[in-house]
Amino acid sequence: MKLLYATTNNSKIYNMRRRLQGLPIELITPKELGIKIEVIEDGKTATENAIKKAKAYYQATNMPTIAGDSGLYIENIPEEKQPGLFVRRVKGKELSDDEMIDYYKALIESIGGKSIGYYITGLAMMTEDGLKTVEISEDKFILSSKISNNKHRGNPLDVISIDPVTKKYYTDMTDDEFKNLGHIFDKECVKFIKYNLFYTRKTIKKDELFLRQVSTEVNFGKDDYLEYINVLKNYCRNNAVYALAPVQIGIPKRMIYIRNTTIDMNKNRNKAYDEEIVLINPKILNQKGHTRFLERCASCLDYVGIVDRPYEVEIEYYTIDGLKVHETYEGFKATIFSHEFDHLNGILHIDRALDVTEMTWEETKKQREKRPYEILSKNDEYKLVKKLKMEE
Repeated sequence: MKLLYATTNNSKIYNMRRRLQGLPIELITPKELGIKIEVIEDGKTATENAIKKAKAYYQATNMPTIAGDSGLYIENIPEEKQPGLFVRRVKGKELSDDEMIDYYKALIESIGGKSIGYYITGLAMMTEDGLKTVEISEDKFILSSKISNNKHRGNPLDVISIDPVTKKYYTDMTDDEFKNLGHIFDKECVKFIKYNLFYTRKTIKKDELFLRQVSTEVNFGKDDYLEYINVLKNYCRNNAVYALAPVQIGIPKRMIYIRNTTIDMNKNRNKAYDEEIVLINPKILNQKGHTRFLERCASCLDYVGIVDRPYEVEIEYYTIDGLKVHETYEGFKATIFSHEFDHLNGILHIDRALDVTEMTWEETKKQREKRPYEILSKNDEYKLVKKLKMEE
């Protein structure tokens, strides 16, 4: 999934890519898109400025966009000299990197050579679901009037900033040391992005492209698949659906979460409703028989259609512990699995049915009573039926 970062600051881009490493997110910059938008950052808070940038770039690109702004605060500095939102601007002048370092070096020297500093950062994310914001008070660090001999990664003040735990200048740290500092901001920033980019994603409106992605295999060593499972579980509970594939909420990974394999879920809410079957990197080895059912999907609003599925599927998958399992699903369990497996390849049930009809959930239940789940054959060779009319 692509996420536009509304900044041209190389240090911010470096750090954001570091935070998002291992997540299914491709961070895009304005420079890569060949765009440059002048945003007047005259907000009274960091969050107000972040909102201005997020809205401007989202309106220009229609891409999920995140923006941020920060204010720097230094202990023992008089209020009138606090940098606040104007970290690089002093008395109306925009400072160069060297001027910025010299200014803050002298400022810290004027109060004894060392002080505690911290940032308050406002983040804003704009997606099709609207605007979300958060304000994060970052970890405190030491500001020194003595300058490190090493170059900064994009933030000039890193040459006078010291981590209070390791006592190292940020510029003296290796990339791995810097990455593993475990700052509160890093955790809260990633949490904010994941929640608003993945976990609150609405489902299909106009055949969104994200549903047509071919999901990639789960890497047990790198992917946070346990968190993905929790998200799938919560989604199924909150929306009362049989099962879900991660791509439906914006995580294109080859996993399937099955909550219920009984046909009438309304009558089985208190009985075997939480089966919680998790299939990682599933494969279909063999299929046979034919069934038909009036299917609907959490990703297709009220669009329903009769779909032909195999009665039996022989499958192979991995458990959450990485164990390979060989099983055979039959009947409605095979139907649910086949529906979700299609999602992993960017296929929706409305692609399988010729007559796609719009029905409410109540109308769907009544129609299913007239035409319940059908088993046409159990042992015949399964031949893919791509399109079915309602009357067939």
